[in-house]
Amino acid sequence: MYGAFIGDIVGSKYEFNNIKTKSFPLFACDCDYTDDTIMTVAVAKAIMLSREEQYKTNGKGKGFQEFLVEIMQDFGKRFPYPKGAYGVSFSKWLRQNNPKPYNSFGNGSAMRVSPCGLAAVTLEEAKALARASACISHNHPEGIKGAEAVASAVFMAKSGKTKDEIKQHITEHYYPLDFTLDSIRETYFFDSSCQGSVPQAIVAFLESSDFEDAVRNVISIGGDTDTTGAITGSIAWIYYAVQNGGYGDWVKDRFDKSMQDIKAQAIKYLPEEFIEIADEFHQICWRRAGTFYRAGGCTPVMNCAEEKTYLTEWMPKQEEIAKNETVLDANIEIKLESFCRKYIVLMELLYLDQELNNWCSNYSAYKTITIHRELERILYEEFMEEAYKLDFMPQILSLKSYDTYNIEEVLVGNKLDVAYGICMEIRSDYGANGSLIYSAIANGNLYRLMKEFLNV
Repeated sequence: MYGAFIGDIVGSKYEFNNIKTKSFPLFACDCDYTDDTIMTVAVAKAIMLSREEQYKTNGKGKGFQEFLVEIMQDFGKRFPYPKGAYGVSFSKWLRQNNPKPYNSFGNGSAMRVSPCGLAAVTLEEAKALARASACISHNHPEGIKGAEAVASAVFMAKSGKTKDEIKQHITEHYYPLDFTLDSIRETYFFDSSCQGSVPQAIVAFLESSDFEDAVRNVISIGGDTDTTGAITGSIAWIYYAVQNGGYGDWVKDRFDKSMQDIKAQAIKYLPEEFIEIADEFHQICWRRAGTFYRAGGCTPVMNCAEEKTYLTEWMPKQEEIAKNETVLDANIEIKLESFCRKYIVLMELLYLDQELNNWCSNYSAYKTITIHRELERILYEEFMEEAYKLDFMPQILSLKSYDTYNIEEVLVGNKLDVAYGICMEIRSDYGANGSLIYSAIANGNLYRLMKEFLNV
């Protein structure tokens, strides 16, 4: 767990101030833990409580998901203002009575999932716990896929697998990892979706020489650095602890001096409660590792109903997606065409009108806006919300494997390429960071792409 904490704390300084270098102070006065750490601790605590419940009830008691919802909401109330804040949709989820999943494919499911891989005693269990943990909020196939991929990598690292073995598994079951950090560093931008951040975080681990190098790798490409830092850190910490010693050394905090020193610095930022939960969780992982789950010798984390849903009967939806799809589905095309026709005049006006374009170019999500408040509302509460409600983005993005996005190349491509460009521009502001206005709209990217899509 400390790897996730450390990656989150280090990355917190650079989430909205990206750097494109590996040379930076690892910890600084304005670093802090964020919602990534808070929710990772919540997952660990839910695993411990649910394990105890299943032991007492023989798997027929309150389930892991129910514990997880309760604890996440409790932590959300007790830690309401973390650095960087909670995501808009997740913040609403935290305050709801009987909260329901909201079809999200954001990387929130992946940032908190590492305890599932650490506690599991089989790869199948790691994936099942990841599914269950994601589905309470991020139940979109891509949200589940991101959580599964990270939990799988963590479990394999815990099990002593090599980087080549981890890469092969992720490539075969989740994401193509056919790019290097050097090839994307200059063009990679803020992307808080699973499909736009989990592969990059995993490659940052794969290219590393040690734990610190892994964290520096992922920060150096920019983007959603606290979350990608937490993901990369969670895999790298257990991997290098096991490779340099063994699983027992990870549990008992016996690893090399450089990792000990980094942990000592990170602990200064953490509430005592988080440290106590992490240390207790390590002991639970050690106890579970001593028995074989499939043989029934290990107390399960999920109750019988959850095991049936997420382990026995689950069919990974991502494996059902046609990998070689090259054309747009007619219904998706109609949705996107209608969306473009509705908003292209607004996109043109904001791009070509000098006064409005200046407002767009100077827009910041982190400053109080005093002019064009209604325009800001339309762009976020109508344009952005409608794009996600129509649900064309994840479907279009799933038809193309990740590649470095270049608008000029997209504009001369086919209709799917242009649609992909529109979705990439919109999803870059998934976390409401302002780039929809100051980049996608101000630079004319959305106007040009929408115009091309309607004319193709």
